[in-house]
Amino acid sequence: ETAASKADVAIIVVGTTSGESEDGASLSLDGGADLDVLIDSVSKANKNTIVLVQAPGAVTMPWRTSVRGIMILFLGGQETGNAWADVVFGFVPPEGRLPIMLPETEWDAIPPNSEMSVPYIEGLQTSYRSDFQAAYPFGHGLTYTKFEYAAPVNDTCADLTCHTRIVTTVTNVGTRSATDIVQLYLGFPRAAGQPKMILKGFKKTGALAPGASEVVILNLTERDLSYYDPDRGGFVKATGSFTAMLGASSADIRQTMTFCVGICDKPAEASSAILVGSLIAAAVIVVGIVGGLVWRLIHRRNGGESDGDSRSDGKYEQGSSESDAS
Repeated sequence: ETAASKADVAIIVVGTTSGESEDGASLSLDGGADLDVLIDSVSKANKNTIVLVQAPGAVTMPWRTSVRGIMILFLGGQETGNAWADVVFGFVPPEGRLPIMLPETEWDAIPPNSEMSVPYIEGLQTSYRSDFQAAYPFGHGLTYTKFEYAAPVNDTCADLTCHTRIVTTVTNVGTRSATDIVQLYLGFPRAAGQPKMILKGFKKTGALAPGASEVVILNLTERDLSYYDPDRGGFVKATGSFTAMLGASSADIRQTMTFCVGICDKPAEASSAILVGSLIAAAVIVVGIVGGLVWRLIHRRNGGESDGDSRSDGKYEQGSSESDAS
């Protein structure tokens, strides 16, 4: 703690090991509770504490809110040291994204199992598609700048393998040059019975200088719009209204748009507008009919009084009529 308090920045390198053919005993880092206490103590002595994590998979980090920054490299191989140095000292901006969800607690993940046979009862409800709480969501990753996404458009596909093309523009609104990774998640029509969002594509931009932009194109094939139906023994193309979600992670959706495949229900707003328009049209027709009846009734009544005035002893006075007409 004394050394940490005197340093400008405290860097702690931690990790966990793994083996083949068996699950880990827990999601804690090597050192367990003692390591957690160490990190917490150092972070209290130095507010600029950075933790570098090397792990083969998901780990829990109960101290994550008390440190200034966390970087995870997973298993980087023999160049791990050089990679850490380049990113820590700012020679290279971090560009990676989490390929898994890092859970808030051990209860927010499928628990370790020492059995040789493990049933996958969760089905498709894993990672970002589950109800687990994430410390860091699937696809998450920060860099030394910020990006903005323009509203996406559904553009015409340029090749036969493409069914739907989503186009957006990414702009670096920060002060450092860096790359971004745009992630495309798809929400299927409710009748398909799929998870609320499924990753269907991603695109890494080139290095964008501050203020620079790049057009990002993400193509969806017919297979991307399909889901596996075990009853049919194959993939089935879904029809209906899809939602395309563009984000910096599964929990950081920046832009959304809907598009239709096959027959889609009319939006509620359109249905309401049609209903209101129909009611107005019906009201106009009713008013026209009632108005016509009233006019005819008045006309007939006025006509009856005129006829009565022009009668004498029950007979028409043709001479008076002719005289009036002249």
